[in-house]
Amino acid sequence: MADNGRFKALKRDLVEKNERAYGAEVRDRWGDAAADAANARLMGLSQEEFERARRLEAEVRAEVLAGLADGDPDGSHGAAAARAHAGWLQLFWPEGTYTPEAHALLAQSYLADERFRAYYEAWAPGAAGFLVRAIEALAQEFAS
Repeated sequence: MADNGRFKALKRDLVEKNERAYGAEVRDRWGDAAADAANARLMGLSQEEFERARRLEAEVRAEVLAGLADGDPDGSHGAAAARAHAGWLQLFWPEGTYTPEAHALLAQSYLADERFRAYYEAWAPGAAGFLVRAIEALAQEFAS
């Protein structure tokens, strides 16, 4: 299989895994059109965009950990984490659907949904709350 074929298979595998794990919930909550658009967005990512998503995810983690060390979610590390997270979301959300307000609403689920909380808390205790506060600060910045 050519590199491009492997890359397409990787994306297809991710879509299938997400559908098995979360598809019914996503479709029930936001509808088939939103789920299908998100899947199409992932399938349409170029290798460059996909690698950018991986770099942004690593940047979010690094900035959250650095911000936890300095204890200031409204500081430079919090802002960098929130902006990197926003960039990551924009790669996966359907074109034109990202808003800072929607980002902040999603972030609330990082505290309310144990699956999200566990993902971020595996980085370090307090990581979920730090990231949520940083995202909320970013949304406030745009609202001002």
